[in-house]
Amino acid sequence: MAVIDMINRCRHPASLNALLRRLQEGTAWWEVPTITLVALGVAWLVNPEDLLTLSSRFPWMVLAPLLVGLRYGFAWAALSTILLLLADSLHARWLGIPWRTPGGWLLGTLAVSLIAGEFREVWERRLIRLERAGRYREARMAEFTRSYHVLKRSHALLEQELALNGFSLYGALQDIRRQLLAASDEAPCLAECAHPLLQLLTHYGEVQSGALFAVREGRVELQEPLAATGHFPMVDGYDPLIVRAMKTARACCIEPATLTRHSLAASGRLLACIPLVDSQGNNHALLAVHRLPFDCLNATHLERLAVLCGHVADSLDLARVAGNVPHGDSDVCAFHVQLVRCIHDVAAYRLNAGLVAVRIGNFGLAPALIESMRMYRRALDKVLVLNEAGSEHCIALVLMPLSDSQDVDAYVNEFPDFLKKYHRVDMGTAEVVINAVSLNDCQTGNALTTFLKGIGYPLVARLAVSVEHAGNQGAVLEEGESSDSMVADSNRPDA
Repeated sequence: MAVIDMINRCRHPASLNALLRRLQEGTAWWEVPTITLVALGVAWLVNPEDLLTLSSRFPWMVLAPLLVGLRYGFAWAALSTILLLLADSLHARWLGIPWRTPGGWLLGTLAVSLIAGEFREVWERRLIRLERAGRYREARMAEFTRSYHVLKRSHALLEQELALNGFSLYGALQDIRRQLLAASDEAPCLAECAHPLLQLLTHYGEVQSGALFAVREGRVELQEPLAATGHFPMVDGYDPLIVRAMKTARACCIEPATLTRHSLAASGRLLACIPLVDSQGNNHALLAVHRLPFDCLNATHLERLAVLCGHVADSLDLARVAGNVPHGDSDVCAFHVQLVRCIHDVAAYRLNAGLVAVRIGNFGLAPALIESMRMYRRALDKVLVLNEAGSEHCIALVLMPLSDSQDVDAYVNEFPDFLKKYHRVDMGTAEVVINAVSLNDCQTGNALTTFLKGIGYPLVARLAVSVEHAGNQGAVLEEGESSDSMVADSNRPDA
């Protein structure tokens, strides 16, 4: 049986780093003594009476702590040095000669170990910072890919099937997202919205028989499906498609060339399994497909079905995260989650980020201007509109991840030209006032909370706690070090 892998997904980076760190610490307990004993063995073969090579022109034994320090850090290098001294003292007692602590050799070896360990720590922090920046780009690429496929599928359905309905696929996804956010504050409200989710997937994916199963702690709960459609048979956890889908976190199906129309109708096995994995790598549920139209059993159709499942998984992840944000507006919850993420990355990894507040007093121009800001923004930027009842102005907040102070200043300085080019008005006619702040320049939190409080941000009190928590976890980088230029993305359109 051949398996078609639909969408490539990597495991969660944080979980992978933790696993690699645990494996590395486990191997250090036997690798450090092994390197030390090998060095002692070579020194004993060269000169049995001088294990520390103190009589040589160069103390070659210092290479053992140096290698250990470059691989595991200063603490393990110090342990290797202690093992060398302990072995040399035991060797001197065995030979019956007096042993004196080589103070100069010990201090020099510890100094070399400290330099090697610090060198390793510096590069490890740089790699972590670059990895965090890469996760922004991965999320951006995943969002762009899914939006493209959803738009393509929605256009085809509008032309062929939904000409009289007027309800697009994108609108159905947005409606499902609103239901998930409003269903429950507990994480996540999958059981309450399982039937609408399955109806969406079966309608746009043309699934004749299928079921939606919950996934908890990496295991599929097959005792009872959350929702089912058509005549869905009993399945077990040893089905090869279920095992493959859970192991690889990818959509998979049987090879269509091995089936005929008769065998497809009589088959009791699953045809495809699509895990609902979000952009962060979390597996929320599993869609098991038992029956499809014969002409739909192809890679293109299953790819579209996998994209739909990915969008639904992102909505589930947003509902899980937004459940901890005390606000009823889903847009505010999503913006607040991204803002807290940027604050944490700025404090812990020195990644650049900026925040721009555009105050619009001309209500006649405000809708078109805000729509233009959303259209010509970067894919990473997030736009939130604050328009309280009774206020005399409208405020658009623009969150700009991976943007330093120069990028923020460029956005502010080019905004008047943007108004003239796309709306043919100036700042005075539009009654626009722009304020900006760089998150790198206000890590204490006072400047940021004052900035947001002045524009009426509804979650300032909760954000102050997040800023203080992120500041306490800030990573210590080199003095005067700034974020690498390669993580700054200044490929921005006109505004």
